Amino acid sequence: MHSSPKFLTFCFLVLTLAFVFCKDDNKQKEGSQQEQVDDSSAQMKEVMAIHDEVMPKMSELNAMIVKLEAEVDSTTVRGQEAAAIVLELQDAYKSMMTWMKDFSQGFTTEEIMDGSELNEEKKQLLNQEEEKVRIVRDKINGSLEKAKSFLDS
Repeated sequence: MHSSPKFLTFCFLVLTLAFVFCKDDNKQKEGSQQEQVDDSSAQMKEVMAIHDEVMPKMSELNAMIVKLEAEVDSTTVRGQEAAAIVLELQDAYKSMMTWMKDFSQGFTTEEIMDGSELNEEKKQLLNQEEEKVRIVRDKINGSLEKAKSFLDS
């Protein structure tokens, strides 16, 4: 067995380097995991931002439904157009309510509000929910535009 000072120094140096590299590797793994948490947290914030953008428009949707229902008349072209737009507004409203219910059942409050780490299944669900909320936003904005345009004509 080698017990010379050079050999002991060499062993100490190898162990120190191994420890440092392993520690750096763990930091990289932790960094990678943190990036994944940050990515899903950023995506969750984006989903909630879309929700927060369109949620205030729900009362406007209801108001437009009431205004247009007064114009519904199956005997005139304008009345039929009003009826079709009312259906679009109602569909947009229902889509938002359904999305909120489904979204709240898919995620915990901590995952939504605190940006808690998501497992792979939840990340896939978040991707789906982001796509759905974008569709809901487009339905709401589109139906409101159509209703305003109709009422202005």
